[in-house]
Amino acid sequence: MWESLSSLLGGKVDIVMMYLSGDDWNVG
Repeated sequence: MWESLSSLLGGKVDIVMMYLSGDDWNVG
């Protein structure tokens, strides 16, 4: 139960972090 939830959350966080990172790179 925890594993699937954590993996799901991790994937979403990864995508968000990637998006924010890309934004930072573009702005910076």
